[in-house]
Amino acid sequence: MKGMTMLFKHFNKLVGLCALLFASISYGAEGDKPVFYKLELEGKTAFLLGSIHVGRDDFYPLPELIESRFNQAEALVIEADVTQGDIMALIRQYGIKNVEMDSETKQLMGAYCQPRAALCQAIQSYAPWMQATQIEMVRFAEMGYNAEKGIEMYLMATRGDKPVLELESVEFQFQLLASFSTELQWKMLKDAISSTPDEQQALVDAWRYGDDAGLLKLLEEKMGPEDEEFVHKLLWQRNKGMAERIVSLMADPLTPKMFIAVGGLHLVGEKSLPEYLSQNGVKLTQCWKSQC
Repeated sequence: MKGMTMLFKHFNKLVGLCALLFASISYGAEGDKPVFYKLELEGKTAFLLGSIHVGRDDFYPLPELIESRFNQAEALVIEADVTQGDIMALIRQYGIKNVEMDSETKQLMGAYCQPRAALCQAIQSYAPWMQATQIEMVRFAEMGYNAEKGIEMYLMATRGDKPVLELESVEFQFQLLASFSTELQWKMLKDAISSTPDEQQALVDAWRYGDDAGLLKLLEEKMGPEDEEFVHKLLWQRNKGMAERIVSLMADPLTPKMFIAVGGLHLVGEKSLPEYLSQNGVKLTQCWKSQC
């Protein structure tokens, strides 16, 4: 239970799309150029960083430009503040669902669980999406990564007296994943079992170099027609909602100057967060290409 508690203490790390999170080679943080925007609306300025949700020591400090703009900000804005709410109550409400496992998943789980009997026994009574999350987190640990060193956790720990504002909420994210069809949840579990370090390495490389076109290509290659529900709910629908929230905050004269961090995949594609922000009158400047 301790492992499950730690996992869901940082539950929202999955919602940024966990596939962004592996790396097996070392980079210097100053060589990183994750997608980073300056936002302008009605005379107000904010900054938007595409993040990853687990990390390790060599991610930090972040590049000087990002650290500088973060230090100048007056408020930190993230997808959801996991320090708020009763996580275990949310697990009981949204994460327990006994459903029959299909034959393909049984076969994959059987092979996966042979050397991990204790883990599989601990998660077997949980909904498939929760089992998928646990497996992803265990793999992160095996690769030397953990949620405590993710970008948002770093920003939370170094924010000083900056207030924390949410674009969503932890309960919203629990509700979202619990709303997926049973078939999609089992697919999430199978994908978590079958994913390879090479696939995730390519995603991390694209994130760290700010290759949004490459990141989008990798996402499109990963997702097929059967994944429309997943992409619509996890990315497109949330991008629209987060854009509306950001615009509302920027339009409020009482909102302090914001530094915003969201999962990197929210920032790519035709239905991305930047696209929705632009449609709502926000001017966006890519900070690695123009003066910020």
